[in-house]
Amino acid sequence: MKLSTINNGEINVSHVNGDLEASNTNGSIAISDVNGSAVVDALNGNITVTFTGVNPQKSMSFSSLNGTIDVTFPSDVRATVRMKTEQGEIYSDFDIKMSNSTANMEQNELGKRGKYRVTLEKMMTGTINGGGAEVQFKNFNGDIYIRKGK
Repeated sequence: MKLSTINNGEINVSHVNGDLEASNTNGSIAISDVNGSAVVDALNGNITVTFTGVNPQKSMSFSSLNGTIDVTFPSDVRATVRMKTEQGEIYSDFDIKMSNSTANMEQNELGKRGKYRVTLEKMMTGTINGGGAEVQFKNFNGDIYIRKGK
């Protein structure tokens, strides 16, 4: 299922099995009781998603520019999470085993201020229940909640 809207529309979905894509510009997205995978983005709005089950082979993504991202997974979900928020906090009910961030060193071909350029990974990476398919959370101006369902 693929849904999108622009300017003051809301997307509300419930009781869906399968792959779901939802995109909203200037509005919120609320998805409940879904089983499968989701790719969800809201430019200026909140994202709330509740899964009853997930597809363990499918990657997922949740992103917002201005709004809260609140996703509830089943307690037994296995995932490798990549998380980033510029102006917010990240909260989780899961015990996320965090990986050390990595620094990349590359030859500076431009000749500016040194022979090598060092860049740091800007997303935090960790695993839930031993890891699994990648789930990415990206937010610029808002909090991220990764909740454990019943």
